Amino acid sequence: MIVAGVMSGTSADGINVALVQVGEARDAGSGSRERSTLTTGSRGRGRPRHTIKLLGHAEYSYPGKVRAAVLSAMNATQASVADLARLNFLLGELYADAVLATERQFRVKADLVGCHGQTLYHQGEAQAFLGRKVAATWHPCPRRNHRGFPRLPGRGHFSS
Repeated sequence: MIVAGVMSGTSADGINVALVQVGEARDAGSGSRERSTLTTGSRGRGRPRHTIKLLGHAEYSYPGKVRAAVLSAMNATQASVADLARLNFLLGELYADAVLATERQFRVKADLVGCHGQTLYHQGEAQAFLGRKVAATWHPCPRRNHRGFPRLPGRGHFSS
């Protein structure tokens, strides 16, 4: 299975896409030369082993106005819900474009796309809010199927 991982960090400088091949490990005697092996489960006891191979990665800078909007939303003391919703869907379109460009560059098609979204707010320490102590992180994530990417059955999510 080919998986595309999409990342955009708090620097808001752009989008990173990694394409990886995930498969079952071959028996040690089969001549497999995979460099990276991930063992699923607790130390792999009685569990299948899987290989993970990096096929390629690419980085795409945000357009200047998009980066400015993301940084503005991160640092705002107040924000419009409508503007945040629009930014959410715009970022989803940019993530989809980045995945498609990376697939073209490396001549592969992803079977699965994972994207946590752009961090807009991170509060590491719990704070009082409406009578409770809560910690908060907000990553707006695209909530619809973009450009034909596979989706989870019964859901319209671009990402998990």
